Amino acid sequence: MDPNTKIAGTSLLLKPMLELLEQKHPYYRRLTNLGKSVTSFDVINVSHGFGHGSIVYKINLHFTCHSGLPPETLPVALKVPGAQIYLQQESQLHSILPDNLEERISQEISNIKAVVKEIAHIHAECIKAAAEKINDGTKKIFGKNQEVWAAMVDEFIQLIPAFIDLVSNKDKIAKDLNKIIDLAGNKEYHLWVAKEGYKELGLPTVLVHGDLWNSNVFFQNDSNREASTEVLAFIDWQLVCEGSPAADITRYLLLDADGVVRRGIEPIIFGFYINCLRSEIPSISFNETQIRKAYLYSFITQVLSLLIITVFNAKSLQHSISKNEDTALNSAKKDKIILQAIHAIEDAAIFVENELAEVVERFKHVKNSN
Repeated sequence: MDPNTKIAGTSLLLKPMLELLEQKHPYYRRLTNLGKSVTSFDVINVSHGFGHGSIVYKINLHFTCHSGLPPETLPVALKVPGAQIYLQQESQLHSILPDNLEERISQEISNIKAVVKEIAHIHAECIKAAAEKINDGTKKIFGKNQEVWAAMVDEFIQLIPAFIDLVSNKDKIAKDLNKIIDLAGNKEYHLWVAKEGYKELGLPTVLVHGDLWNSNVFFQNDSNREASTEVLAFIDWQLVCEGSPAADITRYLLLDADGVVRRGIEPIIFGFYINCLRSEIPSISFNETQIRKAYLYSFITQVLSLLIITVFNAKSLQHSISKNEDTALNSAKKDKIILQAIHAIEDAAIFVENELAEVVERFKHVKNSN
């Protein structure tokens, strides 16, 4: 088999992926050490048209061996970034979501709870192992990843005018963005939220995925091969770090729930998270009020990220609209993602004027570091 074969029509070649598996994947090495080699592969797109900026492929690598050992198949996942997911696949939105709005909202809330339950399980394992692995003050893991979003603040700010161009009530959005920019545009605030803010609230350090949204969540299929509310895996851990228990919850809610769903679940999700933790660690000493405050801290850091994602996705959808591709549906999707970002900005403005007023005052004179 030619190792320079392209994968799924992309510019990616099979050879570099096999070399990486040889370095990083123990079971792949075990197969090659037994004398087995990849003789063919097949690719399945498991994104099904979803995901904000990537396509996820399941690649089945088929091994054979000349020494008489039986053939074997190794499945791996490959995530290919790019906004073209909106251009490559027709949306099946109306066929996969319930017709009834209340039923759809209920289904989305069930999905969010399933994700938060898995987050709580990961956190419980971290808390149990805290003394030797994370919170001992001597061993830091993936520390630099705490600084990723802070390092991108300037780039995010440069694209704010592009977002304002998308909305009809430009003055209102500009005014709300003005209210939050002292925090959202302050790198030192981002670093404080990632490293210290949650500790000041009395929360433990846990493992943070760093980029948790639907593109990076696999749900288990049910008996009808439809996606269930059972989480199969979180993928793409390249931004993993230690940090706030609220970090992944915040990013997932902001990026994957529209204003109706997010606002509806916010009053209950932190208590749900605490109950999930207590089912594994009855003696935890923090509560939903502390988690919610940490959520508000993180909310401000993630708003600009949502805003920029919206700019890029709206541009991709507009490209399809301009080519008369599913114009009505793509226009509705574009309106929906813009409204999701508007609701997030509105809420962030309320948070900084009320519950985060003392934090705004604290960082008013703290300048960005280079």
